[in-house]
Amino acid sequence: MAIINCPDCGYKITVGTTTCPQCGAVLDKATKPADQVQPPIYNDNDQQQAPPCGGGNRNKMLWIICSIIFTVIIGGCVYGWLYHKEKVAKEQLIEKQARQKFVADSIEKAHYNGHEYVDLGLSVKWATCNIGASFPEDFGAYYRFHDLKVNDSEDDDGDERGSTIDIARSLWKGNWRLPTKKELKELIHKCNCKWTKSKGKFGYRITASNGKSIFLPAAGCMDDPDFEARSIYVPNEYGLYWSSTLNNYTDVFLLFSETDNTISDEDPEFNIDDMSLSIRPVCK
Repeated sequence: MAIINCPDCGYKITVGTTTCPQCGAVLDKATKPADQVQPPIYNDNDQQQAPPCGGGNRNKMLWIICSIIFTVIIGGCVYGWLYHKEKVAKEQLIEKQARQKFVADSIEKAHYNGHEYVDLGLSVKWATCNIGASFPEDFGAYYRFHDLKVNDSEDDDGDERGSTIDIARSLWKGNWRLPTKKELKELIHKCNCKWTKSKGKFGYRITASNGKSIFLPAAGCMDDPDFEARSIYVPNEYGLYWSSTLNNYTDVFLLFSETDNTISDEDPEFNIDDMSLSIRPVCK
């Protein structure tokens, strides 16, 4: 027989005894061997249920996944809002700059007799384009010394008479005319002349103290128009512009290049009488 101890007094008793002979304690399941003890049985009416295997890990994983999804959604919303805000700010800045440029252009440029001019704060106002040009960077037309003066009237027999006017006034009418030597000197000496490139054309950006400017392209010069094939010499290297001032029966002209700008009273290396130069008109 198997011997066990009484759970109350420790008295040795045999298995199966229901009462301890020493202390009188009632022995029930405690006196049964371990292999005969039955595990508890749960039914549907019992409130205590066995916990599912691995349930805690699944809940934790589900919480992590939900947190990641929520974070991605919130991050996407914030990024979209910031992107939209930046885009709107850029569009507003572009629109503001366009308005400012429009206002600045309107202030800087004005029209007289159908042609734009810029008031550089000098004794005359300077056209923004050469004669024959549509934009400041265009070379425009070329004229010889003999083209600069035209007669304003003829008599009944067709003989020339009356006063002569320069070709700028003849073409543009009103008070437009060729600049004088003094006005060319004023333009160069009272403004900042910088060799630069504008829309693919080289030339001088001439900026006055009031911040306004004109661009004189280095249009070069053209050979004798009587030749069948005319060609432009030294374009984008030199600029040659007529004035209305005579010196030894030859009109004074402005000659400039990347390294120098001068008012020339003498013919250059080539024969100026056979060459055609540019004209930048002025008006009062």
